[in-house]
Amino acid sequence: MKVKFDELMPVPSPQDLAEARERVQERQDRQARANSARREQLLDTAQALIDAQGLDGFNMRVMARRAGYTAGALYAYFDGKEGILLALQRRVLDRLADAVQGVRPSRPSRGTRPGPVGRQAVAVGLPQQLYIAQSLAWWRRLAQDPGGFQLLLLRPSSVVAAGALATQSPLGGPAAMLGDLEAVLQPCRDSLLASGLDETEAYLLHRELVACGLGLLTLATASGHSEPGGLEAQWRSTLERWLAVSLRPTQSPQAGDGTLAGPIDQADLFGE
Repeated sequence: MKVKFDELMPVPSPQDLAEARERVQERQDRQARANSARREQLLDTAQALIDAQGLDGFNMRVMARRAGYTAGALYAYFDGKEGILLALQRRVLDRLADAVQGVRPSRPSRGTRPGPVGRQAVAVGLPQQLYIAQSLAWWRRLAQDPGGFQLLLLRPSSVVAAGALATQSPLGGPAAMLGDLEAVLQPCRDSLLASGLDETEAYLLHRELVACGLGLLTLATASGHSEPGGLEAQWRSTLERWLAVSLRPTQSPQAGDGTLAGPIDQADLFGE
């Protein structure tokens, strides 16, 4: 007696195969969400440990004990201590990106005032006003997170073993951080371009202002200010003053004889 195998094990229909693939995908998605949630919880633990004890008191063993894991189990989520610090830096940059992107240009109808755009978004009008709002957003975010700001400025020599080359650190050092920060703050430069500056002018002005903003944050951190409201007012004033200088017309009005009086030299923002 011959029995066809298909009679004992029916061949799945295309619909059966599609449903099976969908179930597998759902399981994978649930596992990915669970892993992501656990990873965020571990990062919160790492940040709390660094805030409380500093980098000197931070290591995988201490972190594992505080999080309720074994030290070996942490390696399922991070490639060691530097992997954790890199993830913390990336999280700070992502939050800065969210803060900047939460400021949107508005196009109000005539006779109406701008309203909020999206969740926690601020709508502003002119490009220079947009740039100020974006700059205040990222600065305020770092001012409210001094631990994250310190991580953002972390030097490789602070985390690699004694004698190791700085280039071996995946953190990349201040230069790499500034490159990542520049990418995150690209919308700010776009606002300067929209205000009429060319690529070089927008790049230089934005770089100078970012350096000034980071300097004020360093002052706030070093002095232990928990409410750096005065420094924020100074930051806003600096933004407004430098934009006023940089965006003024490059030529003067016509002279009395009807000819242009000639170009007005751009002020040196760092000059005496």
